[in-house]
Amino acid sequence: RQWRKRGVKVRFLEELPFLVSIYDDVGVIFRFVQEKSYVSTHIRNAKLAKGMGMYFDSLWKKAREVKRK
Repeated sequence: RQWRKRGVKVRFLEELPFLVSIYDDVGVIFRFVQEKSYVSTHIRNAKLAKGMGMYFDSLWKKAREVKRK
């Protein structure tokens, strides 16, 4: 709710294969959740960041919008 109050658009997908953060168009952090912990991998690669940005955009289109209350 805090993000929506700040004007950030929020969408929801039922399931994601992994979590990913893309930053500054040059790096990617993957997080793979296990039962009680997670493993993360940080990769600095502009082409990977661009590709993952495209992947994010495709997921964003499939996700349903979370309406403000």
